[in-house]
Amino acid sequence: MPAAERPGVLRCLVDLSLFLTGVFPDHTASTPLGRPLAEAQLLRSAGLEAAGTPPGSVNAFELLELLGGRWYRLAARLSPAPSGSVEVLAAIAEHFTDARRILNVVTDTYLFPLRELWFSRPAA
Repeated sequence: MPAAERPGVLRCLVDLSLFLTGVFPDHTASTPLGRPLAEAQLLRSAGLEAAGTPPGSVNAFELLELLGGRWYRLAARLSPAPSGSVEVLAAIAEHFTDARRILNVVTDTYLFPLRELWFSRPAA
């Protein structure tokens, strides 16, 4: 992809990984990301395979958590101009697990207890 688009694409990927691990951690951990080759490609693209993380050694949740900080860091580094959002990216990169845990608490406190109210089927 063109270099100018990389920061935006990385942010989308990492926002998705934060959402999946923060809102649906149990489902994410028990659902494979796809074919085994996909995991190897993700590890290699993030430089984690060379760091001693072999394919098949982590579940989807652990993989997304490993990739999250790296992708936020890379998105911050590749962003064209310094701004407040780049500082936020860098901060989340350093504290990805904390951001995920906060999202877990918010989800458990506000989303799941009210899901029947928000997502119930209309009365017939």
